[in-house]
Amino acid sequence: MKTISFRETVISHLGEYKKNVMGIPEKGEYNYKGIIKYYDHILPKESFKENILPQYREPFWKSCSIKRHRCFNHLNSSQALCFNFLYPLIQENRLDEIGNLLNIPLGKNCTSQFEFPSDIEGSFKQTLKTNFDFYISSKDSNIYFEIKYTETDFGRAKSDTNHIEKFYQVYKPLLDNNPYIRKECKTQDFFLKNYQIMRNIVHISEGNFVIFLVPEQNKNIYKQAKAVAEKILTDRESPLFRVALLEEWAKELTNIAGSNLQSYYTGFQEKYFPKHIPLAQE
Repeated sequence: MKTISFRETVISHLGEYKKNVMGIPEKGEYNYKGIIKYYDHILPKESFKENILPQYREPFWKSCSIKRHRCFNHLNSSQALCFNFLYPLIQENRLDEIGNLLNIPLGKNCTSQFEFPSDIEGSFKQTLKTNFDFYISSKDSNIYFEIKYTETDFGRAKSDTNHIEKFYQVYKPLLDNNPYIRKECKTQDFFLKNYQIMRNIVHISEGNFVIFLVPEQNKNIYKQAKAVAEKILTDRESPLFRVALLEEWAKELTNIAGSNLQSYYTGFQEKYFPKHIPLAQE
């Protein structure tokens, strides 16, 4: 019997969710290298705004000036998941709940930003700096988030002239001055093979935390994220790097007392982590 992957299971569920919960029966199109295909889990392009859950949809789009990813109208878009997961806490001034989950005091006066560009990388030609899915800054802490959903791995980079030059001009100075990263992980070859992970991890320093927020049920991503401390960090118990689980956090956020966030995060779980479908292990 063929094993069904986490990604396949979720995409099947989201196709049913779009028809039965969202009331959108039309398939959305996906242009892959010039070939147009249609899928149940993709929204029609004109319906992209409906990938934000209805409870906070209107205030989100009124306040949003963020460039959407090309596949934002896919219901499994990790960017849309990020918005859906964190924007309600911004709107309700409850980002301190994330600090509680991480045991990092934030207070009520912290600031935040989606798609946050690195604040330590220097410029290199016309290439973009590392963009974090979400960022929180408080008086004593900066927290950088990398969020995954149905992706099957973290990205790597080609060992071409452009990436090699960028490694030596941008990342090597940061690596050389970072005592939290093992010496053997500071090489060009290791960095490019683990490009996305390393671009994140290089931001770890005293008071600067990097959080990988991933589904535990996405075994490929979860294993890669968990391996970071053992393979890369000089201190595998360092609190500056955390692997947080989306399923657990969503459940915890349904317990916020005296708030309509309780029902909201129940609906979030219904969309992204349905109980009635056994999610397969990869």
